[in-house]
Amino acid sequence: ASAAGRLSAYGATNGRKGPNGANLSLPQLSWDETDAEVEDAFSKGQKQWRLPIGVCSQRGQRPYMEDDWSASLSLETSFPEKGARRGMRNARGAPLADEDSDVVAPTAFFGVFDGHGGARCAKAVSKTVPAAITRDEEFKGNLRSACTKGFVRANAEFLRRAERANMTDGSTGVAAVLRGRHIICANVGDSRCVISNSGR
Repeated sequence: ASAAGRLSAYGATNGRKGPNGANLSLPQLSWDETDAEVEDAFSKGQKQWRLPIGVCSQRGQRPYMEDDWSASLSLETSFPEKGARRGMRNARGAPLADEDSDVVAPTAFFGVFDGHGGARCAKAVSKTVPAAITRDEEFKGNLRSACTKGFVRANAEFLRRAERANMTDGSTGVAAVLRGRHIICANVGDSRCVISNSGR
């Protein structure tokens, strides 16, 4: 679930109310900075860059959490069976590296899955969506298509499981997939992705 409003370093919102009038205050945040020691696709050579990430979740009015998330700084190493980076292309089909074909950025994945009717669907698709994207035959060359088909495959896989177990759980999903200078946002349902720079 997401909260409207800007977070301070302590996790307080700017005082906005949610759609049902609930206060959207968040718990205190502690930041664990994760260094991504990856190759820089924007310049020649082995220049390193850092990608700090943070995750915060808050249970709503229900007595249990139905949401889940997934973050991978490199789908190629998280799911290595299709992870060869040489020859990869960006979302528009152009070679990733500007000058040196051996310098390639990894594909990062960040997803939020808003479960409803139970947590099983959100928990399942938080794992199967990034794996399905990486296993797609177009992952290296057409990332947009791989994202679309990855969501469809993960949905079909969970539906088969849900029918066998008579589950009624569901989930929306939103993901931001980064490769080189490109961001692909994919969503199912009413979840959305917001791009912000210094709170704007």
